[in-house]
Amino acid sequence: MKLLHEPLLTRELDPTAFVCDEGALYLHSHGPEERSLLDAAWVESQEPGVEFVQVVEKDAEEIAFAGSSVSLRDRSGILRALGQPTAICLDITGMTYSTWAPLLAAALESGTAIRVLYREPLDYRRSENPTRGMIYDLSEKIAGIAPLPGLANLRLRAPANSVFVPLLGFEGARLAHVIESTEPLSERVVPIVGAPGFRPEYTTQTLLGNRLTLEQDGHFSRVQFAKANCPFDLFHELVKIRQHFGRAFLRIAPVGTKPHGLGAVLFAIARPGQAEILYDHPLRKNRRTFGQSRLCVYEVSQFAESELFSGAGDYA
Repeated sequence: MKLLHEPLLTRELDPTAFVCDEGALYLHSHGPEERSLLDAAWVESQEPGVEFVQVVEKDAEEIAFAGSSVSLRDRSGILRALGQPTAICLDITGMTYSTWAPLLAAALESGTAIRVLYREPLDYRRSENPTRGMIYDLSEKIAGIAPLPGLANLRLRAPANSVFVPLLGFEGARLAHVIESTEPLSERVVPIVGAPGFRPEYTTQTLLGNRLTLEQDGHFSRVQFAKANCPFDLFHELVKIRQHFGRAFLRIAPVGTKPHGLGAVLFAIARPGQAEILYDHPLRKNRRTFGQSRLCVYEVSQFAESELFSGAGDYA
């Protein structure tokens, strides 16, 4: 199969319509947003054999679940804590990147069937005093660019001809920060915008929020698009960008939607030594979103068996 025609493996459901596999381990966290909380009636409706486990984020390096504390840099420790369920459902709605990325990497290594779940927000909290680059009020501050636990690139320095791929969201200040911190070559910056967005107007608002930085050095002319709630569509775009630049090393900055971040992490896992994640670790504001919309279910283990994931085959 040509890679261009491989299925995207994203399902969009009513949040109450998803049914866990019998004997599955369902991992979730209570974040600062209401949509991260599981509906009690839905939990009761699941098969008795499903184990719901809350992952407690103790800090950026350690979590607690399954009755023990685990270092996020200890892949073998995470694997032991996961055990041997029939399947894993990883709900990343309320989890930080530092938590779900190493859990995902370990789950893929375990060979257990894995689905990733994400509940879209109904709307985002708008800034009371909007300015250019800050239409929405989502983050308290940026902690700074640092590798995600367990996903650090082994290179001491990225090659000079690397390509910088920022995945854009509403917060233009985050894009400006990562560009100022990494100083990529202007002609090798390829931003990706979510289109279509979670809602029709979000794509335009993303472009407006990042306009100040995109207007510099012609970044607007290189903008690409991938469906905002689909990590696999984002993965496709990363493959095409890398091929366009002669299989260059990619430096990917996920400052946009969490599904795009999932696609970036999957790409980094699938292409070790060919890509790295540059994450700015924002501190999320309380009640940064309101309500919940669709539940997105991502068939990650099925995707991990594809030629697109493994890098085999021709992309045409």
